[in-house]
Amino acid sequence: MLLQYRRGASLLHRISPLSKLVMLAAWTAAVLNSEHLLVQGLMFLVLLVIGKLGAGLLFSQLRKAVFFVLSFGLPYFVLTTLAVPGKELLWELGPIHIAEDSMMLAGALTVRMFNLFVSSLLFITTTDPRDFVHSLTLRLKVPYRFAFGVSIALTFLPLLEEEGRVIAQAHKVRGSEPKTGIRNKLRYYRNYGVSILVNCVRRVQQTAGAMEAKGFGAYPERTYLRVRRFSRYSAWYAGGSVLMVLIGTLW
Repeated sequence: MLLQYRRGASLLHRISPLSKLVMLAAWTAAVLNSEHLLVQGLMFLVLLVIGKLGAGLLFSQLRKAVFFVLSFGLPYFVLTTLAVPGKELLWELGPIHIAEDSMMLAGALTVRMFNLFVSSLLFITTTDPRDFVHSLTLRLKVPYRFAFGVSIALTFLPLLEEEGRVIAQAHKVRGSEPKTGIRNKLRYYRNYGVSILVNCVRRVQQTAGAMEAKGFGAYPERTYLRVRRFSRYSAWYAGGSVLMVLIGTLW
């Protein structure tokens, strides 16, 4: 599964969740601040290096993430190229106009999607939801009900991915693969989405029942048995990320 925490001893695994959250916010701000294709491309290459060396991800996992974003990034690139008006015309066919500056902007926005997704992927795969809850409640003094809600959301992401895979295999076994034609494909994906939604509601009901049976939320404070120790340089990594973003913005 792609969106799932993976145990490890890499550099990102040793950084505290709050520091990684600050780093993710700083990286997101830097990504959203630029609309240049070259800058976005360089940032994407940096992310791939961090994913391999800093998070210990395999090339197959990074390739899977890239192809996942490409599935909707490529149509977005085409539509943006056609929709955004440009000055330097490259090709024209009737009402269709393709300009060089439109393609460059569409490419930058598409690579931006890759950067946002891969950076979030690195945070999810290297951050244990339990450690994230501990950091929110013990360090930031966030109410544990809200913190556990965030933890459940992070836990449900791989479950939803697994549900989708199982449902797709079940449809394939039953011979209900999408037929040719846009209408048939829309009908198939509608039924596919409804199946995932029904299973999600069922899991939410089961989780809510289990939490209620265990008396979750009965007391204003909550104790923890497991509290991890992270690298003492975590704050330096977070501060360095913010400083680099500020320098890049002012530059």
